[in-house]
Amino acid sequence: MVKNSFRYHLDHPSVTTDEYLESQHLEWGRAIMALTRIYLDTCYWVKLRDVKSGRVDDPELSALLSKLQAMVSSEKACCPITQTTSMELLRHEDASTRRATAELVDELSTGACLVTRADRLNLEMEYWVHSWLGYENRRPMEYRAWTKLGWVDGVDIPYETGLDPQQESAVQKAFADRMWTLPLAEATDVMTANIGEYRKLDEKGEFDRLARTLNESNRLHSDDCKSFPQIYRSELMSIVEEFAPKMIEIVRRERPNFTRRHQETRREFSSDPNLPLMSVFSEAIREPGLRQTLRTAHVAASCYASMRHDRRRKLTGNDLHDFAHAESAIAYCDFFLTERPLAALLNKGNLRLAADFPCKVFSSPADALRALS
Repeated sequence: MVKNSFRYHLDHPSVTTDEYLESQHLEWGRAIMALTRIYLDTCYWVKLRDVKSGRVDDPELSALLSKLQAMVSSEKACCPITQTTSMELLRHEDASTRRATAELVDELSTGACLVTRADRLNLEMEYWVHSWLGYENRRPMEYRAWTKLGWVDGVDIPYETGLDPQQESAVQKAFADRMWTLPLAEATDVMTANIGEYRKLDEKGEFDRLARTLNESNRLHSDDCKSFPQIYRSELMSIVEEFAPKMIEIVRRERPNFTRRHQETRREFSSDPNLPLMSVFSEAIREPGLRQTLRTAHVAASCYASMRHDRRRKLTGNDLHDFAHAESAIAYCDFFLTERPLAALLNKGNLRLAADFPCKVFSSPADALRALS
């Protein structure tokens, strides 16, 4: 297959590698957005795997699995995953159950996967800056948020191969074709063989350490913000500040195309684009459209603000995984099946997520089954 793909691309050199990848992803994103997208957190993937393998006898879960299989096979739905799902899957100690879970993902996801969190944040930032500058992107943002399971950890194309430019481009596109069709079960086998036990164990430790660091930071700054809106604003600004260089890069690139009414801001950017950007963003937080565009940051800020607002609760490493699932599901999917504590948090009134996004959150298989039916 790879050899045939290489030969095809060698004979059709007019399309660059970047153009080819963009075309692949846009077509795929359009197809995924036409489906009902049902996001399962890792605990649901494990439960459904155990039902399918016969290890667990649960009528409600069995009915839910049958419903999902029917919707997927009739090309009405998919159950996409994210990098977080893949990382948690790699932590499964038993190779046979790890592969069984990956095979179920291959079946129900139809290959659908969101791009990495960093790529989504960059994408959303780009679209927000473009909107703020006063013009629209021709391609819907959602189309660019989807990729295939082979790219679950991000697109990584071979460069500097030593080949001539036409051959290198053909190699890159043939490699992309291979990754585009790579099942997660096969990818997981390769990743596990290469990284051994280190990643499975250390990655969990990394999240626990980060949770402890955040708890200490929250304790030290507990008097800085008291109301939920104040805490939310603080959390959102901290996320956005990480991506300020990306915002500045976009503004500098698009400065000749400024068309919006912010004449004074335009003049400021003419001298130094670094100066007013964060102050402008601080004001823009109040605009409803920002929550739909910077959706990953919005959901993340809402979750972390809710935890900080409840001073009795402490973050754990598992909370960070849960919030990563929530960012993906709420922002880009129609249904989210998760555990009860996270479902309760996301359905809380002060988060207002239901007002911003259509995603329905369930913890009960019976409730999810009724909604899907």
